Amino acid sequence: MIIELQPESEPITIANKIDDLIIYEDTSRQVIDLSNVFKVINDSDSEIVKTLVSNSNTEVDDPPIVENAISDVATDEDAENKIIDLSSVFSDLDNKYSEIKKTIESNSNSGLVSASINLNNLLLDYQNDKNGTAVIVIKGTSNGKTVTDSFTVNVN
Repeated sequence: MIIELQPESEPITIANKIDDLIIYEDTSRQVIDLSNVFKVINDSDSEIVKTLVSNSNTEVDDPPIVENAISDVATDEDAENKIIDLSSVFSDLDNKYSEIKKTIESNSNSGLVSASINLNNLLLDYQNDKNGTAVIVIKGTSNGKTVTDSFTVNVN
């Protein structure tokens, strides 16, 4: 940010330095009070005109994040199928929840449980007469950037 100062008559000095600020891209508008920052040498009553000349921000496409991790699942053999709502698992500052695509990245034991996604619902289909453990990885994709969340399914 560049600030242009125009004194009415005398040179200007910095009376109170402004500490460095970190303002993130998606932060709401920030106002910085400059009234006590500058002073005019030998003229305490002089008016200083403070003009913001430029402020440059570089837009960043933030990647999605795991906002609400999927909990591990424990069930008994031959249990009813389970549906898990994926609508709030991932979030992205640059995108709506509904625009984050969810896919199954991997399933370590599809012979135990098959997994499929329809809209924002993950269906776990337990195979008959099977027990064991599976690790399922769900991928969230937003604007070409990805994140994964994994969870364990234990069938007793």
